[in-house]
Amino acid sequence: EPRERQAGILRGKTDSLLRKLQAMESALDAARGSYSAEEHVRIRQEYLAEQNRLTAAQAQLAFKQERLQVVNQLIARLRVNQLELGQRVEELAQSRHAQEVLELIRAWLKEAGPQVTRRLVNRISHEASLIYSDIIGDHTGWLHWGTDYELELEIGGSRRTFRQLSGGEQMIAALALRLALLRHTSAIDIAFFDEPTAHLDPERRDNLADKLTQVKGFSQVFVISHDDTFERSASKYIRIAKGENGSYLEDRL
Repeated sequence: EPRERQAGILRGKTDSLLRKLQAMESALDAARGSYSAEEHVRIRQEYLAEQNRLTAAQAQLAFKQERLQVVNQLIARLRVNQLELGQRVEELAQSRHAQEVLELIRAWLKEAGPQVTRRLVNRISHEASLIYSDIIGDHTGWLHWGTDYELELEIGGSRRTFRQLSGGEQMIAALALRLALLRHTSAIDIAFFDEPTAHLDPERRDNLADKLTQVKGFSQVFVISHDDTFERSASKYIRIAKGENGSYLEDRL
């Protein structure tokens, strides 16, 4: 009985399998009826062609991705360069602005130069005239130093050029101008004068000696002279004499 039951089960499964086999055979017959070998070959060739195109596209994609990476690096460098270029452009603009300002200042200075020169020359001329009057002991005259750097002496409305002055007047005028120039234009606080009393009479030599000792703005004033006019006014002096054996120190204070 167990075997009969098992045989019945197996017969049922066999019947089921037979039905499936028949259905599959019917489907196979239908498929065979619709199958075309030529169409199969054609589709196979299209598949292989598409596969080749896919492989080529993948290779091209890999190349373009590498190229894209290179381009991205280049773009990054270009952006850095762009920032630097912007900074340079800004610096250039600032430099051009500064240049324009400097050109404007230069133009102003160029225009103001003659006026500044005229004012400075007038100040020096005024100072030189005062020194000249103090040296000669007479304030009726006026010493003029013009923008053409020519010295003139005006007395009683009449002017004489430097060449028209006497030797003593020329010496005093030149010395007065030199003192005024030293006072206004030089940062050196030491002055040297060689024979400033040449061509001067005794009174004017004394006035000159007094004036030189009163000059302000100099830490030291050195005077070289053949007379003893400055000895009474100088804080220190050295007297050099000449003998048979040459020059020697005669006296000092």
